Amino acid sequence: MISIVPTAEIGAMWQYLQPWLEAPVALSNGRFTTQSAYEGLLRGEFQAVFAHHNRAVDAVALTHLSEYGTGALWCDIPLMGGRDMATWIAPAMMAIEGWAAYNNCRGVQPAGRPGLEKHLAPLGYVPMARMWQKDLSDA
Repeated sequence: MISIVPTAEIGAMWQYLQPWLEAPVALSNGRFTTQSAYEGLLRGEFQAVFAHHNRAVDAVALTHLSEYGTGALWCDIPLMGGRDMATWIAPAMMAIEGWAAYNNCRGVQPAGRPGLEKHLAPLGYVPMARMWQKDLSDA
């Protein structure tokens, strides 16, 4: 089952969501911390979508509605983590796409490691670009 956590419920749900965000946060190279994700959720800046069964959380994705210079609104998924992705990715993406359409987004753009592509391609997602980074914090 897939659910979107109402902003008012973030505090009560955080203990179940946070563990699944630790790995993607660690890969964000300082762009996110679990604390910054939590604060963004409390402010309504991010939305939490989670997969669950038998009262256990299996995965969490954070979405963010981003308006670009053209006025186009896109639903970004900057953080996604969980177990057994094949069991929840399709229904999670359908829920996120519904959320995005409800908010008049032009599309959905998830970010993730290269292995995510094999799960997203059958759902109609195509890779559009690659991102490179050079960390200057130690320079």
